[in-house]
Amino acid sequence: MGLSRNPPTLLVTRPEPDGSALAAEAEARGWRPVAAPLMRIAPLDASVVIRAGESLAFTSANGVRVFAQKRPERALTVFCVGPASADVARAAEFEDVRTAGGDVEALASLIAEARLGPVIHIGGVDRAGDLVGELTRLGVEARREDVYKAEEVSALSEAALEAIGRGEPGRVWVALFSPRTARIFERATAAQDLGRLGAACLSANVAAALERRERYNRVAIAAAPSTDALLAAAEAEIAAGGL
Repeated sequence: MGLSRNPPTLLVTRPEPDGSALAAEAEARGWRPVAAPLMRIAPLDASVVIRAGESLAFTSANGVRVFAQKRPERALTVFCVGPASADVARAAEFEDVRTAGGDVEALASLIAEARLGPVIHIGGVDRAGDLVGELTRLGVEARREDVYKAEEVSALSEAALEAIGRGEPGRVWVALFSPRTARIFERATAAQDLGRLGAACLSANVAAALERRERYNRVAIAAAPSTDALLAAAEAEIAAGGL
């Protein structure tokens, strides 16, 4: 698409270490990434108790990372909501990693179909969806353990605010990976004119969390729950608009 000839700007809202990984991937595709973290990951002190016969379920890569730092077990069956969390689980050397289609409902179905017994949902204090509730509805014994809290930052970075205010219309995008991130971003930009900005959303649920979609120059929704698909959706909008 020749993005590198006139690099569009991507506001990278993910906390570390995912923010740096997204920035590197975007830059390799011809984007100009700008750090705009909206949260930081704060591990909790509580220990995780694992009972005999339990499997693990993760709805975020951060949950995998924090758990892997807390506990040495790697032979447990691990169910991951999508490829990003599954990749982190494999990197942490979990032996049996199973991947769902990217949302809580798909993850619950995957777990129920496996028929392996009770499950612990390892995640953060603030979560999108109710995995334990879905599993209970499907007849699977499940409980949850919170291992981290995603804390909101107080304000957007100065570089992000400058890009929003001065960037070329349609060539400045914000990457939004969760409904909560979308809501935080809208609060952080309540006083900003977003007419130059495109919103690249990981899913339709993320896009639905934008209360005022008309504020944005464009909204793109990824065809699959992956960074590659999110960037591709934004790139397709740029190409379609001749921007």
